[in-house]
Amino acid sequence: MEIKVYVEAKELASAIDNLAKALGSNRGIAFTDKAPAGQPANDPTSLNDSEMATMPKGDDPTKYTMFQDLAKVAQKLRDMDEKAYNKVLHKYVGAGKKYSAIEPKDWAKATKDFKKALADLEKAVEEETNDNIATEVMYYFHPESESVGIIKKGEEIPEEPDLVWLTKSEYLKKKKALEAVETDEEEEDDFEIDNVADDEPRLTLSELRALAAKAKNAGVKVGAILSEIAGQTKLSLIEKGYYNDIEDRLRAGLED
Repeated sequence: MEIKVYVEAKELASAIDNLAKALGSNRGIAFTDKAPAGQPANDPTSLNDSEMATMPKGDDPTKYTMFQDLAKVAQKLRDMDEKAYNKVLHKYVGAGKKYSAIEPKDWAKATKDFKKALADLEKAVEEETNDNIATEVMYYFHPESESVGIIKKGEEIPEEPDLVWLTKSEYLKKKKALEAVETDEEEEDDFEIDNVADDEPRLTLSELRALAAKAKNAGVKVGAILSEIAGQTKLSLIEKGYYNDIEDRLRAGLED
């Protein structure tokens, strides 16, 4: 009785068979690289390009690990950017075909190309996102609300064209000047003006400036609110009797 041992490597099977014959120890045992009838060959991508690298008839490619890797990265790239996906895909198959039509001998190379395209895409997205993130502490002055502020490292930079960027020393100087103006205004005697509300302000000028800056960064049209209520767009020139109305409108804008 002859026993055949299937070895999935042509050269290795031949070498083992020859060695066994030379040693006279292969009684009834033959080493071959031919798969038993009805049993599909293992992953065809392990074959050389010069050898047959087509799927056995009726075989399911999804059971092969290398195809699974290809499918995973191809699907991810397709979901992120179909144009980039098609660019890689059409290097291996014609228009209208899917990644499942890629020849098994090309699985490894196609997977590598899909991964590279995916990495390039993710890098581009990351760089685009980081363009709006502060890489260091930043200082600014907002003319409309007459307020200064700080953006910490790692925080998002507001998309506000009216912001005036300052150095740290300029920021400290500007902050001190604004606080001095606020102190002077608080010491002034109150006087009546037509159409000015009599309510006691709930916020100081500094607090109202901070609220206005926050609202501005959130997209609230601060200038329009100030002009509508007090006929003036600079907080330092607006009478305190308007503060509560301005505060209410700013907070309402933040809630929208």
